[in-house]
Amino acid sequence: MLAEGPANSCTLMPTTNKKAMKNPWLKWILVGLCGVVIVGGVAIVFRKPGPPPPYQERVYVSKEGVRMPYRLYVPPNYDAKQKYPLVIWLHGSDAIGTDNLKQITGYNDAGTRVWTVHWKDFPALVVAPQSYERYWSLQPSPLPAEEPLVMDILATLEKDFEVDPDRIYLAGQSMGGFGVWAFLEQRPDFYAAAIILCGPVGPGMISGAHTIAHIPVWVFQGVKDDVVSVADVRSMVQSLRKAGGHPRYTEYPHLGHVIGPASFAESGLLPWLFAQKRDARRQGSIPVESLAAVKIMFEHGM
Repeated sequence: MLAEGPANSCTLMPTTNKKAMKNPWLKWILVGLCGVVIVGGVAIVFRKPGPPPPYQERVYVSKEGVRMPYRLYVPPNYDAKQKYPLVIWLHGSDAIGTDNLKQITGYNDAGTRVWTVHWKDFPALVVAPQSYERYWSLQPSPLPAEEPLVMDILATLEKDFEVDPDRIYLAGQSMGGFGVWAFLEQRPDFYAAAIILCGPVGPGMISGAHTIAHIPVWVFQGVKDDVVSVADVRSMVQSLRKAGGHPRYTEYPHLGHVIGPASFAESGLLPWLFAQKRDARRQGSIPVESLAAVKIMFEHGM
């Protein structure tokens, strides 16, 4: 179900659990017995995590010696005689670190596994860097800025693989969603399109939305999110539209901050994304109503 609301004040909300069950012990008994929790009338099924998606494990080292772990997915049907789209996945704060695994597992599973499930219909290169601080930084903080490192990784991949420069996409959730907005602002003429899940936005991003309004984006948000303000996300979408953009916006009335499985199960998401090209984007987001819908199913955890 899709729903859209008016723009309101821009406020980032603290993480709280206002709808805990009256008997907390019952919740854990249910988890232990059947892996099911009832939250706000919605049944959440917990599954044992499966093996991580088939990504190569790599580490980029800059000239200054700064290391950034990243994972790379190469579709099995890769052919060096043709160009391929490339997706950059920016993880949320739960995956900060240097283990080079968290950014493709756990809550990041849906956002990285989807490309490996549908490689026959949508073959693409996918790179998943791992952040070492609490946001995808554009400037030193004083740690080295991360966005330039991601660009260096991309430049390295462009030497080793046939990347279509007009089909480079961004996707991210939570902190990674914020990173997507920031990366788009940093290089508004570089990306073909973007997917943003529960990405926080500040007043500066909302007021400056006109600088990226020409970029096709699909924004996803849970109404019951207690981490990211749905009002701010609505304001961002409204600002993009006022500036002449055509963002797609999907709200989940009964979901909170964890919306990855639902978002990446949207039937039209992949056809829409891969229909976008940088050289055609100023004509507006390319519609995909005439394209065959693809229903995305996940067999592993969130």
